[in-house]
Amino acid sequence: MQELQVCQADLNAINDLCQGTLSIAASDIISRLLLIKPFQSFKQEFPGIDLSLFNTTSTQAAALVKSAKADLAL
Repeated sequence: MQELQVCQADLNAINDLCQGTLSIAASDIISRLLLIKPFQSFKQEFPGIDLSLFNTTSTQAAALVKSAKADLAL
């Protein structure tokens, strides 16, 4: 039951988009060429959300998501 409450709190925080951390795993090329401007825009629109970027290979990015160390892999 406690795990369900934690999940509900996480979903509420996502819906509110007011605080928290979004962790993204991506290759160096994707990070440098595609993510800089979107990250800047995101921070302006959602200042309470911290962005965390893991520069890694595609295989490692998927593993980070599977192990819940990253929220999204690109």
